Amino acid sequence: MHLPLKFATDIIRPWEKLNTELINQNSIDRNISDFISIARDLAVKISHFPEIANQKHIRTNKSSNDFNIIVDIADASKHNDSENEKRNNKLSLSSMFEGNDVGTFRFIRNKIVIEHNKYGKSDFLETSKKAAQFLFRKLNLPLIWNPQILEAPKVFTEKVFLNIYFTHQIAWTGLSIEFVKKNTAGELIPYDPPAWLFEMRSPLAINASTYFDYIAQLIQKSVNKGIEIKVKTPFPLSDSMSNETFIADISFIDSDKQSESITVFQILDNKDCALSEIYEFEKVLSKIGADRIILVSEKEFTREIKEIVSNSISNIYLITINKLDAENIPLGFFKIKYKQSNIRMTAINKTVLGVLKEDERLFSHLQGKPITELGDNFSLDKVNLISFKSLCLSHVKNKDNKINGKTSIKYKPRDKTNIFLKINDIFVKIGIEVDFEWASENNELHMPILVFNKSELGVSLWNLETYFNSPNGVVELKIPVTKYGDTSAIGML
Repeated sequence: MHLPLKFATDIIRPWEKLNTELINQNSIDRNISDFISIARDLAVKISHFPEIANQKHIRTNKSSNDFNIIVDIADASKHNDSENEKRNNKLSLSSMFEGNDVGTFRFIRNKIVIEHNKYGKSDFLETSKKAAQFLFRKLNLPLIWNPQILEAPKVFTEKVFLNIYFTHQIAWTGLSIEFVKKNTAGELIPYDPPAWLFEMRSPLAINASTYFDYIAQLIQKSVNKGIEIKVKTPFPLSDSMSNETFIADISFIDSDKQSESITVFQILDNKDCALSEIYEFEKVLSKIGADRIILVSEKEFTREIKEIVSNSISNIYLITINKLDAENIPLGFFKIKYKQSNIRMTAINKTVLGVLKEDERLFSHLQGKPITELGDNFSLDKVNLISFKSLCLSHVKNKDNKINGKTSIKYKPRDKTNIFLKINDIFVKIGIEVDFEWASENNELHMPILVFNKSELGVSLWNLETYFNSPNGVVELKIPVTKYGDTSAIGML
């Protein structure tokens, strides 16, 4: 079973769908809705996933309160025992609004609230996220997943309003509204507004009809929901004496407590991009005060442009999306720094090759022949053939990025570890003792290129790319980074 894929399908994908749906400004029943049902089902999936992974003991682990809360919610959901105090753990839903001193309000999100008999009230999204993270780390699953709890755009209005929407409920019978307000430290705390007006409205759907609008919506979905993206924004050129400006197709400012950064997108549609344009964008970047320019194109960029962006220009990034079915643009992938190590063998101090007695006859013609001259006939799986040097280097564990070291390999023919030598089309199990020395060249590579593809099975596959100089010339490096459906969970291959 592909446990990472199942974890993403059963747990991460429902969580992120819930996270995305809850920021829609819709009226949701406090007690009975699809959201409460989805949350209960998700709690059951998280609670029982250790059994699927044949590690049932994790379910009774005491090191994570969040996981324990979700287990209790799952048990309460399955047994529906409201009379049992230990199992009387409930889920409800409230609509969160932020108020301020000038009497205006903004919708934050609909929040699923856990009411636990021991741990009190907590946010289901936050608690279930931490429980899921605890679980896949405990199971050592090769996943990267740390999503933000989304919020609706920061738009304040004089009225508290929600949209009438029955997609997630059969009937609307009751509503809970929660008000919060920022204190002097910027934290949201409970708030009781002196007065407020409430209004129910009809929702409006927005559909993209052009490549530009499609990319704009993807970008909006890809950034923090508190960030406002701007379209066709003029940026003054710092060296211009005639008030000349550069028009950014899309831009946004990302702020945190330490700093703020400006990102500019230029959408190239289906036209070819020339290398001269790349250099022009580099000049513009220094003049408008932006931190980076991201070029988005339907057509793949030329290798020449990719090499220049990878090696000579640090703040220009390339994205290719030629199919209009991406769920979002994983801008966070650009933060990935790929550590590339070129390890080579520098000396062999000892080599001993052993076989089972019943296989000695197969090795008679190899006696006296250096082990390094046996060719690409070694194998670890009876499928892929590798050389003796490749076999040795596969055992190097260079965790501290050392530039040289020594490694010893010692396996007997009857050990559980399988090492084979192919002789006359027969894979023969061998034992081996080797002491060797190695040297390593370590590089941290800039990864400025994203290319989107989608498989026939619906798996979104982003190739993170770069080009780097090696002793043998320029090398192209592609890392397939798999997005599981419309989630932000990724797995590096």
